[in-house]
Amino acid sequence: MKLQKTLSLLALTICALATPELALASRADFVTAYNYTVRYLPRFQTYASQIAPGGLQNTLIGPASPMNPDYKAVVAINVDTLYTSATLNLTDEPQILTIPSYQYSYSIIQVDGFGTVLSTGLEPTTGGGTYALVGPNYKGTLPEGVTKKIKVPQNWTQLAIRTDRYTLNGTSYLDTQAAAETFRTTTRLQSLTDWLASPSTGGATQILSIEDHFGTPMKTAVDLLVQTEPRAFLDLLQFGMESWTTAPLSASDKALIRNFKNRFNAAKSAGSITRMSDICAGARAAHDAVIARWHFNTTGNNWVHFNNMGNWGKNYLDRAAGNLFIQYCNVRKSAYYAQAFLDNNSNMLTGAGNKTYTITFPANNIPDCSRFWSVTAYTGDAIELVPNAADKYAVASYTPGLVKNGDGSITITLRTIGDTETTVDPNVLPIPSGRFSVMLRVYGPRGTAKAGTYIPPVVTAAP
Repeated sequence: MKLQKTLSLLALTICALATPELALASRADFVTAYNYTVRYLPRFQTYASQIAPGGLQNTLIGPASPMNPDYKAVVAINVDTLYTSATLNLTDEPQILTIPSYQYSYSIIQVDGFGTVLSTGLEPTTGGGTYALVGPNYKGTLPEGVTKKIKVPQNWTQLAIRTDRYTLNGTSYLDTQAAAETFRTTTRLQSLTDWLASPSTGGATQILSIEDHFGTPMKTAVDLLVQTEPRAFLDLLQFGMESWTTAPLSASDKALIRNFKNRFNAAKSAGSITRMSDICAGARAAHDAVIARWHFNTTGNNWVHFNNMGNWGKNYLDRAAGNLFIQYCNVRKSAYYAQAFLDNNSNMLTGAGNKTYTITFPANNIPDCSRFWSVTAYTGDAIELVPNAADKYAVASYTPGLVKNGDGSITITLRTIGDTETTVDPNVLPIPSGRFSVMLRVYGPRGTAKAGTYIPPVVTAAP
């Protein structure tokens, strides 16, 4: 709220030399564009995915393994799981999701067009099942053979299934990558009509090349467009918000959409250059505020953490920040996330000059989990995987050969590696030669991680 008031005062100052009528309109234009951008920035990302060339509806897809830095379509992608996802359109009829029996770990999330996790009752089970995903307007009956009816409150949602590459078995991990690959390729999604015609076949997950289908840099595209071409950004965002696929919308949403449309259209008319300038300034200021919200929401040791991940409610600034920096995140009971951009001296993390860092988890502060914890390095602003000769992108609880110190602690070393260094020690995490960040994930969190009070150890710069 303080930031909102500050921006409003800034708008007033900018307009102080204009006529009273223009100053009033200018301030309102700026604030409306600011609010519109903050509230609907996540929809820009999901809508862009829906209309991307080759974009598929009601089709399960997954990137070919192994994951690599060419994958850019989802911000802060993880390398811990195999991805299966689909854009669901339940407008015409239910979709039948067939999940095979599976003894190892996986998770399912469904999010709306703004990145909020929906509670539909669709949960992973070892026995699998045949689930009818039913939209809010469906009135028909379902045939025998359907394990469970899943009521989805919106016709358009995103579905993601994440299957662990390594599965915790007591105190050690099993390499379940081959089983995970089989699981995702035998998971199926079909329309009710197609399922009735062929319940045992059809709708299998399509495994697509990363380079051809997942190479568009989502965060970079958003950042560049809103800052360098804000009018074009707002055109696209408005188009997405007025799409019939963007629903449901509250009375408040409809009022803001209508208000922005009127002002944006007026600014496009001849002689309204000043008003368009103020609208564009509002969009840029909103983007700046979203980035600042993420970077400055630290809980200790310079780690960024949000306890409302995936469950944003009406906290639109948090929602926009969360989606811009880590798309399709789980809610707190399912996963803990923390990201660090600064070291123990509050300096930006960078591999320039062969700088080295360490993260040491004391024996009594190793993340408690039922699935895994991992530390992943990402490039500066884009939040993409770091290219390196070893093709290594995380150090995790499941990392083969991970070494503990004599006192039971675990030290991860972050450093740049050479072009010929195709193998590195298990506890080494390659970083780029420029700015970067690291993200801690805890899947199946327990204890303080599940409570959201866990504070990771500081990223320490070598002397």
